Amino acid sequence: MTDENKKIKGVLIDVKNGVAKPCEIDNKLDEFYKVLDCQLIDIVNRNIEGKPFTIICDDEGLLKERPIVSAVDKEDKPMLVGNLFICSAENCGSELVSLTEEESGHILKHLAMASLPQDGGVHLYPILIDMDY
Repeated sequence: MTDENKKIKGVLIDVKNGVAKPCEIDNKLDEFYKVLDCQLIDIVNRNIEGKPFTIICDDEGLLKERPIVSAVDKEDKPMLVGNLFICSAENCGSELVSLTEEESGHILKHLAMASLPQDGGVHLYPILIDMDY
């Protein structure tokens, strides 16, 4: 899955801290656990407004006490939960590939803000929209 000496550019959607941004991380399993704040990852392929991407997500996200929806389809039905790291689908199934600037821009254009009640206030966070299989 990973090349231990390589970095990978992607978009991190951090629903817990309320940010979405392009970022570059070490292409190591431990780094994915860290940025996704999880203990078991899954790698899925999904389209965002018709363009394919590879998404690394928390495989146990739905088992958490209060899962936070991080991606929805065109009808606002939940597709993924928890933090996401999105990279290119260029080599779908073989190795993870960095996003181009154009791909990052496409992802960032398909974000909206969602809210959840939290401790007497509101937690705002980015959510990926227009996703499909």
